[in-house]
Amino acid sequence: MSNGEYLFLIFGLIIIIIISGLGERRRGKNEKAKTETEA
Repeated sequence: MSNGEYLFLIFGLIIIIIISGLGERRRGKNEKAKTETEA
């Protein structure tokens, strides 16, 4: 495995963590709206 591939994997993992973190924040804000529309 080359250095470039290793850095690319780390970079991809960081992006996934950031996206999942933002998704959780949005979920928390929109939880009330979602429950209202589902009910």
